[in-house]
Amino acid sequence: MEEAFSFGVFADIQYAMKEDKPPKYYKSSLSFFENCVRDLNGPKGENLSFTIQLGDLIDGNETVELTEKDLTTIMDPLSRLPRENRPHYDVLGNHCLRYPRTKLCKILNFPNGRSYFSFQVKNWNFIILDHQYHSSEIADEEDKTYQKRKEKGQEILEKLKLTEVPNAVTWNGALGEEQLSWFKNEVETSEKDGKSVGIFSHIPLLREAGSNRHVAWDHAEVLEVLDASNCVEFYMAGHYHEGGYHYRNNVHHITMEGMLQNDPQNETSYSIISVNDNKLTIEGIGNCTSRDLELRKK
Repeated sequence: MEEAFSFGVFADIQYAMKEDKPPKYYKSSLSFFENCVRDLNGPKGENLSFTIQLGDLIDGNETVELTEKDLTTIMDPLSRLPRENRPHYDVLGNHCLRYPRTKLCKILNFPNGRSYFSFQVKNWNFIILDHQYHSSEIADEEDKTYQKRKEKGQEILEKLKLTEVPNAVTWNGALGEEQLSWFKNEVETSEKDGKSVGIFSHIPLLREAGSNRHVAWDHAEVLEVLDASNCVEFYMAGHYHEGGYHYRNNVHHITMEGMLQNDPQNETSYSIISVNDNKLTIEGIGNCTSRDLELRKK
C-alpha cells in the first residue's frame, strides 16, 4: 500500500486594487487569500506535503505600475506559504501576463527559471504545465523570445477563429511543440517507472469540466497524451471560476473554483486534497466543492 499524503490548492485569486463588482471581488480577494494562508500555515496545513496555486494571482490593472503594486501586495501573503519541509508551487494564468512575463517568472522563482516542470512526492510525479506558453495576451516587453511566442499565439488564435470554435478567445492558450514533447516524455517515463501522475495547469481541457469557452487551444493534442497513458490520475485546472468536474478515460478532470468569486459570507476559499492508495479526497473550503474520487487500481 502506498503511503498517503495531502496538499493544499487554490485558484484564481485575481487580486487588484479595484472596486469589487459581484460576483467578482477584486479587492476583497486579498482578505480571502490572507485567511487561506492563515489556515494553511496553521493546524489545518501542518501535515501538507506542498501547496500550489493554479494561476491568476492578479487581475491586471490599468497600468503596468498599478499592476506591479497589486503583485507586490499579493506576494506578501504568498511568500509566507513555503515551509522548510513544505514547498509551494505556482502555475501561470492568463491574467498573470498583464505583468511582464520575464520579471514575473523571476519573482515566482520557478525551478531553473522555467514555467513548466515536474516534482515528485512519494510514488507520484506531479507535472506543472504552462498553457500561456503561446498566448495572445503576453505583455509587451523587450525579450524577443516572448514576442515570438506571442506572435505564434496570435497565429494559432486566428486559425481557430476561422473554425468558429467557442474556445477561440484571447484568454486561452497553448503549450507549444517543445513543451508538449517534454510533457509526453514525462508521462511516458512516469509510466515506465510505475509512478502515478497528477497534472496541474491553468486552463481546462474539457468543456464538460466547466465551459466550452474556457478550454485550451491545444486540448486535443494534450488529451492524446492522456489517452495513451495508464498512469495519469487527474488533470487539475482553474480559469473557469464556477469550477467543474468530468471523468474521461480513467482521468479525473477537476476545475477548481476561483477565489475571486468566493461568497463574502465565507472567510476564504481553497481545498485540501488527500491522496491514498485508491482514492483522491477533496475537502472544499468556502466555495470549493468536496469530492471523493476513485483512483486507478494498481
